[in-house]
Amino acid sequence: MKEQPLPEEFLFEQGLNSLRERFAEIREIPGPAVVDNFITLDLEISENGQVKEKQSDIVVRIGDRNFPDEINRALVGSQRGQTKEAQGEKAAYRLTIKKIEEKVLPSTDDKFAAKLNFKNYEGLKAKLIEDLKHKEEGRVEDEMKESIANVLLERIRFSVPKILVDEEYDKILKKRKIPDSDSTREQFQGVAERRIRFNLILDKISQKENIQTSDEDIQKT
Repeated sequence: MKEQPLPEEFLFEQGLNSLRERFAEIREIPGPAVVDNFITLDLEISENGQVKEKQSDIVVRIGDRNFPDEINRALVGSQRGQTKEAQGEKAAYRLTIKKIEEKVLPSTDDKFAAKLNFKNYEGLKAKLIEDLKHKEEGRVEDEMKESIANVLLERIRFSVPKILVDEEYDKILKKRKIPDSDSTREQFQGVAERRIRFNLILDKISQKENIQTSDEDIQKT
């Protein structure tokens, strides 16, 4: 069964949010800091009472899970100029707050639309929905083709001449502008074999049913 496209309103909301993020402004504030604020700080890391590492002017977005939870919790509510301390399982953190910034998203109005060369917000909305619907229809079609390709490749198994696979592998490297190596062979040799096998299957079906196929269809396998 063909997958149904995502609802229009959902697509519009996601697309609009993406646009607003692109045109967001970063504004410095004194605090208190909240989740998603950006904090510029000096960090001192200690273990067993000994300083192990110091870093200056690093930027932390509060809530970023790449940083320890203890640091994120300590930064919430902080003010510019403060020094905060946090204790982890093994390390202690000393945080000197140097700058707090917040992201300000633009309002969704005619002024915002004008920045994007539209007469008004309704014109922006209509164009955004049109583009996103077209993109979503393409995604659904691509996934349907991928599903069909997977079924064919799973059901129809045969060996492919190595020379054909090598030629396709070379095409992949040339298109991506990357050199041949053990890692690229591991990554793309299977892709090349899959494309050749799918191409041969499509050729056979096309001859039987008199169907035209494109290189684009093959590249998506």
